[in-house]
Amino acid sequence: MKTPIRFVNYSGLSMASHRYRTLMPAQLLDNLGYDVKICRADQEAVPGIYIFSKHFNPKEEYVFAKKLKDPNFTAANVTSVIAGEGNNKSIVIFDICDNHFNPDNIGSYYKEMVNLADVVVCSTEKMKEIVQKHCSDSEQGRNPWVIPDSYEFPERIPRFDWEQNDMTSILWYGHPTNIKHLQRVWNDLGGSNLMIITKEGVQLEVDGKPFPIVPYSIDSLLWGFAQCDITIIPNAGSNSAKGANRMIESIRQGVFVVAEPMPAYEEFRDWMYIGEIKEGIEWCRQNKAELQGRIQKAQEYIVKEYNPTKTGERWQRLILMADKLRNTPNPQEEKKEQPSGKEPATMVLSQESYNDLHQLQKQAQG
Repeated sequence: MKTPIRFVNYSGLSMASHRYRTLMPAQLLDNLGYDVKICRADQEAVPGIYIFSKHFNPKEEYVFAKKLKDPNFTAANVTSVIAGEGNNKSIVIFDICDNHFNPDNIGSYYKEMVNLADVVVCSTEKMKEIVQKHCSDSEQGRNPWVIPDSYEFPERIPRFDWEQNDMTSILWYGHPTNIKHLQRVWNDLGGSNLMIITKEGVQLEVDGKPFPIVPYSIDSLLWGFAQCDITIIPNAGSNSAKGANRMIESIRQGVFVVAEPMPAYEEFRDWMYIGEIKEGIEWCRQNKAELQGRIQKAQEYIVKEYNPTKTGERWQRLILMADKLRNTPNPQEEKKEQPSGKEPATMVLSQESYNDLHQLQKQAQG
């Protein structure tokens, strides 16, 4: 019987990072035959592996994680079949894809959870550096795992339509909290048709007039990619620890990307424009003939490095290591060991919807 795996998560399908950090790995592990569920704190108490991601209820999550570390807590809540295995231990994995270590946010929760968890996982190398900076007093804080996000959507043929119309069609999409980065470069977009896709209900004014917003959904995003020539990504700065999923998904959809510098984007510099947004748009106008070839080469790289199978293998190695910790009498010594070099069985992620797992989540969240 495989160890139960529980993703503790309060977010929903509309949040991209929830799909990347919970639904996609959950589906991969479910396909391998693991007992996988998405739950909220205290909704599950069976001994197993608990992955905490997208931390919207830090107080409840921390209390629950502390309970899970007590074998007496899970032992009182298991069935006789599981209890008969003689292992009431649970492993806590803390997954970090956003830098919230600032004191004015939920930084204290992040630090406490890093110290409490058996394993820490990050989405980027830069995020790993930040964890090490803030949590070097613990073994797990000094040695986080890194599991990047894979791509989510099917690939489209590279396209670029400026030969017919010199009016640039530009796409910006993202969370409303990031609109401030778009507003900062607004005056650099002159002569362009801009499409904004973000959370429904967001209101934006330009020159005293409402600017049209396309409400975010997976369907509207895929439609937006098909309408635009360029995705622009102004961002929080060169020290941002965010992943490259907006870059990756845009390229997968055959769209060229102009992005401000960020560590996760550096590996795409040979193909996409990394620099100032204004200069990048002008560079595209002057180099139209190159763009489709650049997109195609970037797509080939992404298929090799960010395919779901490769990402799934990383998650499986993590679970195998966590299960080893769970079944050893002295996990403090076992933590220092890395998984063996033996590769796990190949994982296959269907491009079908996440309906089954999302339904489990909706049931868990009432």
